[in-house]
Amino acid sequence: MTINNKPLVSIIIINYNYGQYVGQAIKSALLQTYHPLEIIVVDDGSTDNSIEVIKQYPVNLIRQENKGISSAVDTGVRACKGIYYVILSADDLLHPLYVERTVEILESNPEISFVYTQVVIFGAQSGLFLSHPYNVKALLKSNYITGTALIRRKVYEAVGGYDPELPYAEDWDHWLTLAEKGYYGILLPEPLFYWRRHFQGSRNTQSRKTIKLTLKKIRQKHRLLYLKHFPFFPFDFFFINFFERVFIKYFRMVDSILFSLIGDNIVSNRLSLLFGKIIGRRGFFCKALPTHLQKTLKNFIEDVNK
Repeated sequence: MTINNKPLVSIIIINYNYGQYVGQAIKSALLQTYHPLEIIVVDDGSTDNSIEVIKQYPVNLIRQENKGISSAVDTGVRACKGIYYVILSADDLLHPLYVERTVEILESNPEISFVYTQVVIFGAQSGLFLSHPYNVKALLKSNYITGTALIRRKVYEAVGGYDPELPYAEDWDHWLTLAEKGYYGILLPEPLFYWRRHFQGSRNTQSRKTIKLTLKKIRQKHRLLYLKHFPFFPFDFFFINFFERVFIKYFRMVDSILFSLIGDNIVSNRLSLLFGKIIGRRGFFCKALPTHLQKTLKNFIEDVNK
């Protein structure tokens, strides 16, 4: 759908028991400089005060029984009318320029299927997540694209949404599926997405066992794509990654000790950047948040809390 010759964009907010945050996510959508816009909130069977909070805002609320993120995303995309859409977790935020800047990229690059940006991490941790420019081989090694990206709706219609069988990393699996089908993305190197990190009890604090089993399943699912880029997969792939895993394991130990002793992650973030350069996994690490971005984040949080 287009309005006044401009493509309609749908912001789809996925919520489950994030009553304390969902209002902020909605406000960040309402503060977008781009129009026309529709805002859809899919509530996945929340049992807290989420519905009460959501009803305070001019959004399209869709309620469903708790079926998980894959089902909630599918519900939201099927209901949206936009030519482009972006998925936003109810605990995360969009910079006011997010939609405007990403729409410009897709409008001027018809061969590109989705746009993702640099990421500001806030909450339990803070930093600037270092995303790669789009590269399929690098994406096969690790996911450097968050689940929040502006996507052409026709791509969803052609490929489908998230795999409901995956309890973790559904977004990574989705980007790999798109790559298999010839739908590629592009990085907009501007920090326009705010990704909240939690201490515990959320999807970004999954158990190691769950993560390990899910990643194994994803690699098996996309075996042909791996073979295309790693001809002796899985042997060459896992040999290359063995040393990376050793570095990461011991780095996390050092990082945890530093954080507990210092109470600040500036030093550990700098070590993250150093280790990232050593093992070539920039997308896995973050660096300390620059001063000007700290001020921008602080002001923005104040705006969405009003």
